[in-house]
Amino acid sequence: MRRISWFLLLVFISIPLFAQNQGEFTLSGNVVNSVTGEPIRNVQVTLTRVFDRLEMRGNLRIALGGPQNEPPKTAFAGPSGEFQFTGLTAGTYSLTGSKPGFTPLFRMGDSSAPRSITLSASMNGVQLKLAPKPAIEGKVVDQFGEPIPHSIINVYQVSVNEGARRIQPVMNAETNDRGIYRAHDLTPGKYMLCAMGPNGSTYNYIGDGTPRYESWEAYERVYWGGARDFASATPVILQAGSNAQADFTLKMQPAFRIRGKIEDYNEHQTVNFELRQGNEPSRNSRASINGTTGRFEVYDVVDGAYTLRGWVGNRLRGETQVVIKGANANNISLTLWPPISVRYAVHTLGDLPAYQTPPHVTVDAGDFDNGDPTGPSACSIQLRDSQLAANLSMQSGGGRDGTGGSISGIFPGEYAVEVDCFGGYPISAQAGAVDLLANPKIVIQPGAAPPVIEITARTGGGMLTGKLPVSAIPGKTAALLVPAAPPANPILLPAFGYPSETSSQFQRPFLAPGTYTAYALKDYSELEYRRPEVLQSLTGGISVKIEDGKTTDISLTAIQ
Repeated sequence: MRRISWFLLLVFISIPLFAQNQGEFTLSGNVVNSVTGEPIRNVQVTLTRVFDRLEMRGNLRIALGGPQNEPPKTAFAGPSGEFQFTGLTAGTYSLTGSKPGFTPLFRMGDSSAPRSITLSASMNGVQLKLAPKPAIEGKVVDQFGEPIPHSIINVYQVSVNEGARRIQPVMNAETNDRGIYRAHDLTPGKYMLCAMGPNGSTYNYIGDGTPRYESWEAYERVYWGGARDFASATPVILQAGSNAQADFTLKMQPAFRIRGKIEDYNEHQTVNFELRQGNEPSRNSRASINGTTGRFEVYDVVDGAYTLRGWVGNRLRGETQVVIKGANANNISLTLWPPISVRYAVHTLGDLPAYQTPPHVTVDAGDFDNGDPTGPSACSIQLRDSQLAANLSMQSGGGRDGTGGSISGIFPGEYAVEVDCFGGYPISAQAGAVDLLANPKIVIQPGAAPPVIEITARTGGGMLTGKLPVSAIPGKTAALLVPAAPPANPILLPAFGYPSETSSQFQRPFLAPGTYTAYALKDYSELEYRRPEVLQSLTGGISVKIEDGKTTDISLTAIQ
């Protein structure tokens, strides 16, 4: 009975403590349209407790100072856009709203549209702004000013991923009978628009049922601003709650055809075709194929040099070069190949060193090889389709000392190779006779097994720590470390620290010994640091020498 009494006593004591942990503060406000100022009803408002600070543990970013496992709170705005949260404790919160047709409006320093809220007492009258999603609209005409119905406008969103430009198809818009289009339900950002003739797909037929397309003229595609290639195109910048106007003039030109045959064709396979010029985004071409013989025709082709690609889902793919110059291209042979696997193996030399770290840096053994700081390094390999750099598709795999593996789904073509190691740094990467550290490219030949990529890594390396004279903004603030010896890739070191402080820190272990140049970046989100001309434009960097087994601490003062 005494044990039961103590148990009941603990239960009764814990009830008020639990209630106290629920908090006594209230947060209320309303949601409004940022353009009209009118209230928005039925908005899902979410309040999320955020961590107070971030700290680096080895090569890991750890969130500290916040609650553990506290789920977000949600509420729906009423008829006047009103919302309320109760039972809150003191701390920092993120307030967001979601409703179809609207996008959140965040402005740094705008207290009327808070992205984060520090709660130390109950708050009323908090205003959350949502903006109507922007749209792009315009008109497409030919060189005579006549509207072009059923013209396709491809909308691409441009972003930077790991220092490389990424072109992501967003949507297609089609003109009506008056040549007018509207691309809507977009989000704020940077877009590229490309107008062209009617879009197409593959038409399958059997026997003599070939389609009779009488298309003797076609349109050369044009980017907004009149450019013929993506690099020279003018972007459309969309702000929250605003629309943009983008008109096009397309020139009608003589159209030709590409005729050929799919080798080793399996009956009734649907093959899709596309024409690509360099790294330009492609589109599905209007084509037909005989489901019995595999003979095909691609229509609406104007003069130019192309890569003709055919594919069957993710199972088969092939491509060939075709030049159109005032006439049809006939007797084109196209072979479709299945994807293959690229094998790799990892070998390591040496043991991890014991770093002499400065007082403000903590390196945990658990950040290494399952708690063993003297364990072997792990390396990852990435293959990037170098011919399709604009639409970056990445394949990766990882292995530890003495292990291997494979990267599947690789079609024939040329790929850029990147090797990264944790616990060490690569000193050799070979694909047959190709030195991938000196020339990081590999060509996958059709129908042939590629050589095994042999990676040799040396455990250890140097540690770099440092400070930036700017507060840490996640996804933006970082240091950039550029190796002195090409073709090694620049290394991005994201900043961490208290958001309220005027400085931040960065850290990176396992760097290859050598000389680097370090730059401070206030915002790297749109910096294409993989382009040599961009790196050459950076100023204010300092030279850094990394030594094996040693920690180098620096302070950067010049901000890009």
